[in-house]
Amino acid sequence: KMLASSEGPFLQGRIDDLPLGWMSVFLPQTLLEGSVRGMDFQMLAHQGAFSLEAQTPLIVEDASFTQNNQPLFQHLDLALLPRLFWSEDRQEAECVMLRAAQHGKPPFCEGTARLNYEPASRSVQGQAQLSCALPALVEQTALARSIQPLEAGTLQAQAIVKGKIEHVKGEVDLVFENIKPAGPGVKSVQMQLHVDQEE
Repeated sequence: KMLASSEGPFLQGRIDDLPLGWMSVFLPQTLLEGSVRGMDFQMLAHQGAFSLEAQTPLIVEDASFTQNNQPLFQHLDLALLPRLFWSEDRQEAECVMLRAAQHGKPPFCEGTARLNYEPASRSVQGQAQLSCALPALVEQTALARSIQPLEAGTLQAQAIVKGKIEHVKGEVDLVFENIKPAGPGVKSVQMQLHVDQEE
């Protein structure tokens, strides 16, 4: 009752030096490697609602993900700035910053994401945006097996989901620009893909 009627921060903490490998125990045929290097966070009360907010980015260093002995991505550095909100009539999960980079290199992907859920109406709304440099993205192991190396190119992606929890509609827009495969004499390509799917 004291927290339900209060406002402002009531808990502060830090996540640091947490190996990802322990999560492999809960994921069959999966190997996770890398370390969480730091995130300062605080929990706040909002007149009966609560939120968890990152004060500094959540940093994951040299992350690799292998499933069924097949590497899906390797040696990634990730930076995220998450926020979680909970009340009886609304829950939100938001990442106001997402960056991915090959270990020790500048970011090749940046984006944001947000998801809202209202229990009373069982409605879901969410959206995500991502901008990636394709040459570095293709270098990731899962893609490199099926796509030839690229000299240049960008990917702009936007996804939207909405509807009832049992009947969610999703839309995805992918825009590929200035794609240039490695090698002489190949022209740049541009294309756009739109997907609209109801489940």
